Amino acid sequence: ILMRSPKGKTKIFEDTLTRFGIPCYIDYKTSNFDAIEIKCLLDYLKIIDNQNQDEALIGAMSSVFGNFDNEELIRIREEFPDYEFYEAAKAYAKLENDLSAKLNGFFERLNEDIRLERMMSLDDFLWTVTENRGYSAYIGSLDNAEQRLHNIKTFIGKAREYEQSESRGLFGFLRQVHSLLREK
Repeated sequence: ILMRSPKGKTKIFEDTLTRFGIPCYIDYKTSNFDAIEIKCLLDYLKIIDNQNQDEALIGAMSSVFGNFDNEELIRIREEFPDYEFYEAAKAYAKLENDLSAKLNGFFERLNEDIRLERMMSLDDFLWTVTENRGYSAYIGSLDNAEQRLHNIKTFIGKAREYEQSESRGLFGFLRQVHSLLREK
């Protein structure tokens, strides 16, 4: 199906064709950024760039990157209701219980990824994160895994293209992705 202006329609067509077992190809110049597996990865990348983004932090913590459930997130919020969520999570991590130990592990992995991001090319870093944090394995276990993994591969390819231009770094790439998503 060739469309002149597919904005907002590609996901509907893809879902419908896939549901009926009809193979399809979507040119995901920007549209794969809307896929849930990309949004989840973007949340984690946003907090690597800047941990003090509550929405992205909660998204990353409640995903495979953190494996926190809603009750755990609520416990953090209830313990420190007047704090921004990042500050609440850091304060909670200083307590001594199972949840604080889990938070400390999360922040240790996050800090390791922050360090790696500064030392690697963006596409190598993204491959490392998706592999080392079990994200590719997790995505591979979901329905429509082949397409989801393709979306991640395409996304990482966009990061490579970004760095091959005159631009560099995670911050700039995230700004470019945000700009592309706003245009949709």
